[in-house]
Amino acid sequence: MAEVELSDIILWLRVERPHSDLGKLDWGVAPLRNVATAERDLVSFAADHILASEETLSKFLRAIGELRSLAELSVSANVAVYFDHDAMTRSFVLPSEFMRTIGRAVDEIEISVYSTDAEKS
Repeated sequence: MAEVELSDIILWLRVERPHSDLGKLDWGVAPLRNVATAERDLVSFAADHILASEETLSKFLRAIGELRSLAELSVSANVAVYFDHDAMTRSFVLPSEFMRTIGRAVDEIEISVYSTDAEKS
């Protein structure tokens, strides 16, 4: 069973509209990518950047809390795990601290697995 490193995880947040401007939130870390559609916004972050310090984690969780405080808003996450093509495995363990933290912050979590040949952002 392979242990997944934080540096191999990209967290995608899916935020249903309507919501406040995601760019105005203090995430504590810089988003890797933002994608806007008519129904939702997607924003991605490097997991190792989120957990880089207590300060970045605290700001990140506060920003998610601000979004979730809107009654009709749901925030879900996709944990995208990237494996070297040669190391692809069917069994892996995600970092427990990261998963517990994100699990408490969002309404739903999905997990996707990709080869590092795929674009990480």
